[in-house]
Amino acid sequence: MRKAAGLILCFAVAWMIVFTAHAGAQDVGKFGTLGVHSAWSSPNGTVSHYLLDNDATDSAGPMDGAETNITYGADWRGNANSAAVLDGTAYITVDDAPRYDFTSRLAVAARIKKDDLVGTEAIVSKWNSSGSRREWNLQIVTQKLQVVFGNPNTGAFEGTWSSDDNVIASTGIWYHVAATYDGALAAAERVKLYVDGTAVASSLASGVIPATLYNGTANVLIGARTAASIQDFFSGSIDDVVIATSLRADEITDLSNGVTTSRSMHSTGVMDVGSVFTQSDGPLHRWLLNDNAADTDVIDSTSPNTLTFQVNTENNSVAGPDGTANSALSFDGTNDWAKKSIADFRSSDSVGSISAWIKVRLGGSGSRAIFTTNDEATSTRFWTFRVASNNILEASTRNADALTETMFSTSVEDGLWHHVALTTNDAGDAYFCYLDGVLEGKSGDDTGRWLADVANRDNIMIGAWEKDAGPGIKFDGSISDVRYYNRVLTADEINDLSNGVEIPTVDIMAWDNMNAGAIWTPNPVSRDSVIFAYDMSEDREVGGEQVDVSGSGNNATVTDFTGDYYVTDRFNIADGATIADGTNDFLDSQVPPSVDTGTIWLWFKTTTTAVDYLFGAMDASSGRCYMRMNADGTISATVGDDSVITTAMAYNNDAWTFAALTWDGTDKTFIVNQVRIGRTTQTGDPTNTDDIAIAALNTNGSVGDFAAATIDHIEFSTLALTDTELGNIFLATKPY
Repeated sequence: MRKAAGLILCFAVAWMIVFTAHAGAQDVGKFGTLGVHSAWSSPNGTVSHYLLDNDATDSAGPMDGAETNITYGADWRGNANSAAVLDGTAYITVDDAPRYDFTSRLAVAARIKKDDLVGTEAIVSKWNSSGSRREWNLQIVTQKLQVVFGNPNTGAFEGTWSSDDNVIASTGIWYHVAATYDGALAAAERVKLYVDGTAVASSLASGVIPATLYNGTANVLIGARTAASIQDFFSGSIDDVVIATSLRADEITDLSNGVTTSRSMHSTGVMDVGSVFTQSDGPLHRWLLNDNAADTDVIDSTSPNTLTFQVNTENNSVAGPDGTANSALSFDGTNDWAKKSIADFRSSDSVGSISAWIKVRLGGSGSRAIFTTNDEATSTRFWTFRVASNNILEASTRNADALTETMFSTSVEDGLWHHVALTTNDAGDAYFCYLDGVLEGKSGDDTGRWLADVANRDNIMIGAWEKDAGPGIKFDGSISDVRYYNRVLTADEINDLSNGVEIPTVDIMAWDNMNAGAIWTPNPVSRDSVIFAYDMSEDREVGGEQVDVSGSGNNATVTDFTGDYYVTDRFNIADGATIADGTNDFLDSQVPPSVDTGTIWLWFKTTTTAVDYLFGAMDASSGRCYMRMNADGTISATVGDDSVITTAMAYNNDAWTFAALTWDGTDKTFIVNQVRIGRTTQTGDPTNTDDIAIAALNTNGSVGDFAAATIDHIEFSTLALTDTELGNIFLATKPY
């Protein structure tokens, strides 16, 4: 709901570094002097996170808590004043808000230490039994961990899910506890309980577990629940409370261990000069195969190793595994493959991983290569990951010695998209193959040979191999998103990739000493380059303006919006996006600067059949900068002059769409959902005397062509972002 006008949002940032990290033992460089307490920030999907470091601040959002009788003591690591101490009368109240209107998914986690092992004590609750406003309640009953749910229609009691055993065994011991709920699953699978990062045996204790959650007006309480009065007080200590739309099992394990797979870390300290984070876990090479195949380049989005599509007599671009147009290449089994000549590609890698999305055409025959690297002078040196003639996956290698073949177990010839991945063990002497995230059985020569084991290779190929007899074992079907890693991927990481969840990575970076108050963020976008960034959420509207979250101070005036104009965003966060009515709603932003390079990107969805401008500013003949929906649902964009780039397909299907317009001083490029729509010569820049209108077009001071659209985030940078950088933004799994 709309907040009252004039609400003032004040906050202070002491010192923050934002980066991406993969959980586990990684080389994150040499830390300098850190303050007494540094902590990993919230996992992806977090709605609120209470570190309880001497206060009840929400480190993931604006929902700070109010303390009643709370004191602070040592946390599980012994840091003073870093956990809430509750004496049986103490609790923290967090006001009800739309962000807590969970419907089908919920996760709650906390670290607890009990002073007793009797009675019912609430850990975190959104539950008021007075007036039937029961939503959910994570609690301890004697020594069992339980989560209780209200009826999704009435708010009456519905059901309790409980650990089977007494999982809280002792007083004075820290335990990490968590509960997850997914209403889309069968009733017996909807709730999972975790203690110290491990799922525990649990079952229905009473009632039923609903398929959806009740959204009422109860406040969130930490350390108690509400009836006619506050009750079920917790006795002991609580720390690190996370409320989220979802948490994966590995994220819960990481929280239990004091780390997360999230994208940020905060600290109160100072980093030494020259401290560096180094990358070891991202894909070294990634061929998205979304190159529109009107040209012959198959771009490696993480390095210069672009392949060339060898025989391109037709438009080979097809929809990928998620249905996005032009996000895969079709291979005809006869004339199509992609290749780069390169000597001894990754010859130092004794372990590694390959993953890809493939769709094998029905009725094909013979072996079909997915990824290969070979010696063209002979038939006895090659490394291949392929579909064998019996339609199962196979790793086949030879190094002027006996052929080794490792065969896996499941046919992929069904005309459907499948995620496939091949990795080694840490010793590099065994293979593991995964089909749609599930480990395959294997037979044959399980050598685990990787690229270091095959000498004199002089090419890399997708869709075929090339040895002395020329190209062969050509792929018949479609391929998308081929990745190469120089490390072993874990089963969880491969499962994530098969489910479309990106593996977070660490960016390579270095910096000098950073003073208190400085804000730094990693690639892809330096915040110093950002002209404005609007989250478009209710939380970020202050005094009738959308706050510029980049820190540049270029707030946008919210103009002519009425009623309830904030809606759920693409991360399913309530009131996280703005809906414009197409009549007179718009945001009045900033005059575009005279910059030869830049990028404007946004997330939106619409069903319009009119000419609507998602953003725009236009002088009479030049200084143009806009992105518009056309009446047929296609999108056009330009900067400088009026030579627009237009999509071929419609995007007015009410689905979240990512669109980016970038220019580098020579060319301008338009990208939608990771697909490069087109590139053309840049003539001029966005120099203009009028403010950029968001959800409308500002033409010489006259605002019109209003958009009937929902906009989630929009950002203007003076950097010409690359395809890879825009891809990282597109694949982000939490608000940017």
